[in-house]
Amino acid sequence: GPEDDHHMEFCRVCKDGGELLCCDTCPSSYHIHCLNPPLPEIPNGEWLCPRCTCPALKGKVQKILIWKWGQPPSPTPVPRPPDADPNTPSPKPLEGRPERQFFVKWQGMSYWHCSWVSELQLELHCQVMFRNYQRKNDMDEPPSGDFGGDEEKSRKRKNKDPKFAEMEERFYRYGIKPEWMMIHRILNHSVDKKGHVHYLIKWRDLPYDQASWESEDVEIQDYDLFKQSYWNHRELMR
Repeated sequence: GPEDDHHMEFCRVCKDGGELLCCDTCPSSYHIHCLNPPLPEIPNGEWLCPRCTCPALKGKVQKILIWKWGQPPSPTPVPRPPDADPNTPSPKPLEGRPERQFFVKWQGMSYWHCSWVSELQLELHCQVMFRNYQRKNDMDEPPSGDFGGDEEKSRKRKNKDPKFAEMEERFYRYGIKPEWMMIHRILNHSVDKKGHVHYLIKWRDLPYDQASWESEDVEIQDYDLFKQSYWNHRELMR
């Protein structure tokens, strides 16, 4: 009966009441038009809300570097009413809205592994850090993603050096310094059950507590030279 239904009496998105779609596994409720993308009608059968279907994070977030607007999700097709005049055009699909995405640095992992996560993931899994970030940053207008630097020099270099252009596109433009992704020295190695070697890398311009393990086959500048000198040094020490 209604007394054992503990669902919220307002929509998670707009905070208003009215006809709400209730999640089958948690207390959340939503208007179908507030979902992203919106739904044309109340779905049949079991329905899980965005929070319950939100993917887990791949690790613990160390810091949020920057945000941008993501691509809106694919529109929801709207079924034709069964009694519709066959000559009328099909109803328009319901458009989704762009949502914020955040570029994050993971704890215990180097800057090579930074990746984009959704706003909902942060809200669910990193509430305090996310609140602090929201408080200190403009959440309407994303940062330009250009961190000073000499435009002209950078452009010339990008034209000459496709690798730099790619790194700029993926990392540097979000405030990651090239040095943080360059090896300072290899401190140690370990071999996993499958016989693959991993190296503990101290990164340039980052303290030792930011050293991280990397597999032997990542493409890092001069990796092979550093491995070589690591093994030479070990030979000498024996």
